[in-house]
Amino acid sequence: MNEVFRMIFLCVVVAIVSFVVREQKKEYGIMLSIVCGVLILLFMVNDVHNVIDKLSELAIDFNLPISSLKIIFKAMAISIITESASVLCRDMGENSIAIKAELIGKIGLIYLAFPMIIELLDIVVMILRR
Repeated sequence: MNEVFRMIFLCVVVAIVSFVVREQKKEYGIMLSIVCGVLILLFMVNDVHNVIDKLSELAIDFNLPISSLKIIFKAMAISIITESASVLCRDMGENSIAIKAELIGKIGLIYLAFPMIIELLDIVVMILRR
């Protein structure tokens, strides 16, 4: 938990420094934001592994199929990557590209969910036929 507070503190400090630096050199402010984002992602790798381990334990405990677990992991990855790309685009002043990145992420999540939706529909159809 302490790492979370450190990373948030890092974000606030970099945001303040970036704000001040952007007054003189806009490109340096953007570079600071990018470097901060990369550092945070690198620091979060360990936490992501912990989340994956906990989800794997839950899947085993509740006898969830591995395919469902893979879908959850992929959905998490799509969400994190989409948000990171969107924020990066906004930081660089490309709001319209950020919106398109978010749309691509949402479409990716919908596409990823199709197998689960089909399974749910199969279950509903089986129940209704009884």
